[in-house]
Amino acid sequence: MRILIIQPWIRLGGAETLSLELSAALERRGHEVPIAALFVDPAGLPDIVRDRAYVLPPRRLAERFARSRTLSFLLGPFVLLGLVARASAGIDVLDPHNLPGPIVAAIVGPVRGIPVVWNLNEVPVPLPPEQAQRIGLVERLVWIVGAALARWSSRVPKEVLVLDEKTKRSVRAHYGLEATIAMPGLRVESFEATAPRRAVGGVTRLLCVGKLHPQKNVVLAIETVAELRRRGRAVALRIVGDGPLRAELALAAARLGVADAVSFRALLSLAELAREYAAADVLLVTPTGHQAWGLTPFEAIAAGTPSVVSDEAGAAEVLAAHDAALVTAAAPTAFADAVERLVADPALAEGLVRNGRALLRDELTWPRYAERCERAFRAAGGRRVWSGRAAP
Repeated sequence: MRILIIQPWIRLGGAETLSLELSAALERRGHEVPIAALFVDPAGLPDIVRDRAYVLPPRRLAERFARSRTLSFLLGPFVLLGLVARASAGIDVLDPHNLPGPIVAAIVGPVRGIPVVWNLNEVPVPLPPEQAQRIGLVERLVWIVGAALARWSSRVPKEVLVLDEKTKRSVRAHYGLEATIAMPGLRVESFEATAPRRAVGGVTRLLCVGKLHPQKNVVLAIETVAELRRRGRAVALRIVGDGPLRAELALAAARLGVADAVSFRALLSLAELAREYAAADVLLVTPTGHQAWGLTPFEAIAAGTPSVVSDEAGAAEVLAAHDAALVTAAAPTAFADAVERLVADPALAEGLVRNGRALLRDELTWPRYAERCERAFRAAGGRRVWSGRAAP
C-alpha cells in the first residue's frame, strides 16, 4: 500500500517521533509511506528522520515555517492542504496525525476518493479559561478554531486510532465514534542507562520532561519540591523542555522559595535526554486535564528510573495495570508521598522498572504498533488499485 502520513512538522517531540517510527516500521513491512509536513528539523531525533521520504514546501518557505510558530499556525494549514492535494495521486490511505492534518485529510480524502485513517493522539478541545489566558492570543485562537474544525473532520475517517483508553473515551464523548487502541512503541536502546544511579550528597534528584505548556502542569513538579523541602528532605529538580511558561515556572519556583533547587534545560538530543533520565532518582509525570498518553515514563523505564505519574495522564491506566509506576492524584502532597515511598524502598522502585521493562518488551514495540495500524489501513482501503497495479 501507499500511505501518506500527514504531520504538520517534524521536530523533536513525541507525536513527531511516532510518525517517523510508524513510517519506518511500515516500510519494513513492504509499504510506501511518505510524510507530508511543513518542515523537518532533525535535531535530536532518531537517525531514521534522515531516511524518510518527505513531501515538503520549497526550501525557503520550509525554513520560514521552522522559524515562526505563528506563520505555521496561520499560513501552514493552506500550504499543507496544497502539498497533500498534489501528493495524493496514487495514495491508498491518508493518515493524518496532529492538527491541521485531520482537517486537510477531511478535504482531500473525499475529493480524491481516498479513505482516511486518523491517528489521534488526543482530542483537540479549547483550553480551560485559566489555562488559555497563559498562552498567546494566536495559540488560543488556534485551539478554538482547531477544535471546531476537528469535530467537523471527524465525520470522514474510516477508522480512528488512539493510544489509550482515556482518549478512546474522549473520542466517544466528543465525536460519537468508537476508536481502536494502538499503543505506540519505544526505541529502548536509545534510553538505556548510561551512568550509575547513586545519591549525590543525600539529595533526591527529580526530573520532569515535557513542553512548558499549561496542559503539562509542570508547576506541580515545583510544588512537589516545595512540599518535600517542607518535610525536611534535600531535593533537586531538573525541568527539561521549552515553551510559553518558562518564565512563569521560574517565578513560581522563586515564589515557593525553591529557586535554588530547580534548574531548567531546553529540549535535548535523545542521547542527552537518556543521560538526564539515568541521573535522576524519580521522574515526575504531571499532566492534568485533557492530556493523553505521554512517552516520558516509558523512556524513564528504559533508563532504569521509576516514575510518579498523575492519574490524569493517558498512560496512567496501562502503567497502573502493569504495576510499572506509582500512579497518584495530581497534587503536591500525593506526589511528595509517592517520591518518599520510592526513595525509602529501593526494592519497590526496582520492581516498577522491572515490570515496566516487561511491558516495553512484550507490548510496546514499533513492529506491534505498525501491525495494528496496518490492519486499520487495509480495512479502510481494501485492495484499491493504484499506479496501475494492486496494492500489496
